[in-house]
Amino acid sequence: MAITMLLSAIFQLLIPLVTLIAGSYVLIIAQQNEQRRRTQLINQFLRPGVMVQTASGLHGVAVFITHNTIIIELATGQKVEVLKQTVTDCAHGKLT
Repeated sequence: MAITMLLSAIFQLLIPLVTLIAGSYVLIIAQQNEQRRRTQLINQFLRPGVMVQTASGLHGVAVFITHNTIIIELATGQKVEVLKQTVTDCAHGKLT
């Protein structure tokens, strides 16, 4: 009798713990999939002439794109080179 009560108590403690761990895992995987999808979408539309935004808040037009970096024109004559991975958003159509 005592053993069944002990097993019942352990089981009642394990169910919420397993549910919490499984739920956290699902949320982490879903977040990673969303980030991967967003990165693929940005890379698909990232071309010279497209308006971009970086993680640091810079807004400008993509001028030149290499394998790892992108040159963004912030204003006429003001260009900055940033890593491609810092681009967080881009317009889905060309501005020029």
